[in-house]
Amino acid sequence: MALRKDEKGVLPVIGVILMVAITVILAAVIASFVFGLSGTMQRKYVIGFTVTRVDSNNVSVQYIGGPDHAYVSGCNATVNGESKTDPITLTVGAVSTISHRQSGKTFDFTIVCTFTDGSQQVVYSSKLVAPSS
Repeated sequence: MALRKDEKGVLPVIGVILMVAITVILAAVIASFVFGLSGTMQRKYVIGFTVTRVDSNNVSVQYIGGPDHAYVSGCNATVNGESKTDPITLTVGAVSTISHRQSGKTFDFTIVCTFTDGSQQVVYSSKLVAPSS
């Protein structure tokens, strides 16, 4: 079957238009993804703690520090979601004792720190198991 003379350039023109449209749409999707994410990302700080359940009523928390030690303004512990008022000393190597009255062999223990930019971050979260007798 032979092409008619007036239909020769139609197919290549449609192909070029489709390729340009796909390129523009792809560029717009990539740009919105890249530029949209940069505004919502929050800095993640790196600091460390060693946490040990001492007995049925006390948890030992040792502050290890880390590369972002200078940015920590305060830390608070929670036991099963209940905030504790015992202070966590933020001197590298210092050991703080967090008292609690949780029954049972395990409970959730979390440390949330506030940083100089006002952000808060969970820096430790674990289930603590009762020490063996």
